[in-house]
Amino acid sequence: MPTVRDLVPADWYRVHEYDAATGAYDSTAFNGSGRGNARFSPLVRPDGSVIPTLYAAQAPRTAIAEILFHDAPYPSTGWTFDWSSHDDPSKSRTHMSIVSTPPLKLASLTTFGLQAAGLEVHDLLAGNSGVYPVTREWALWFYEQMPAIQGLYWMSRRDNEHACIMLFGDRVSGLKRKGREHISAYEADVLNTLVAMNAGIT
Repeated sequence: MPTVRDLVPADWYRVHEYDAATGAYDSTAFNGSGRGNARFSPLVRPDGSVIPTLYAAQAPRTAIAEILFHDAPYPSTGWTFDWSSHDDPSKSRTHMSIVSTPPLKLASLTTFGLQAAGLEVHDLLAGNSGVYPVTREWALWFYEQMPAIQGLYWMSRRDNEHACIMLFGDRVSGLKRKGREHISAYEADVLNTLVAMNAGIT
């Protein structure tokens, strides 16, 4: 099994959809819809029930890199990012939230944390959407075999100077929103992230 990483209370950043009219997908809302195609979610049990999940990152640029640049190819030279689809609050529901978490116990999907399981980071974090069915199976196995963990912890593939977490909604409570703004307020961070990635993205 991966080792367990104990996290102290901290602030994490989320890029997510938020519908002000309905309140749907607010800052601390877990996604239990079963829709989507991410590396570790949706998590669907054999009986068809869905484990609600929530993603967050250690820094704003990491959340931006992981979500807004999620589909950037490798190599990314020549790929174009359409900022205009996000920067108008009247047309886009993309927001950045700051979420405060309680103490957490997470499965560590880092180089150190995976040694005991006989896995390497690239087994879980390498590859794009084609490998997601396999990595979701690993995430579900960790959930089932490690009942004390409340989620997963790993270093961002896009920005490996900072960590990401995914929390299990049936094992975590006490999340608090400390801030939420439309992503247009983070335009400088988006542009700086593009520069930091040095990835040939326009």
